[in-house]
Amino acid sequence: MELALGVLDARADMLEIGIPFSDPLADGAVIQKSSHVAIENGVNLDTVFEFSRLIRAKTDKPLILMGYANPVFRYGVKRF
Repeated sequence: MELALGVLDARADMLEIGIPFSDPLADGAVIQKSSHVAIENGVNLDTVFEFSRLIRAKTDKPLILMGYANPVFRYGVKRF
């Protein structure tokens, strides 16, 4: 969280928060690797939402969630 807030404090206009997915074939090697590392470390939609809530409490800059539709459908569109 410190890194994200540091980027925002250093004049970033917004923050993109990636939602990890187990099969991120449309992404490049860096995003694919980060997705797998995040999943291996227990990151899921609930933890992404909690992280987003914590960041939102400290900034009014836009937060953008980036990911695939598959996890949203699995989570439930209405719940998302």
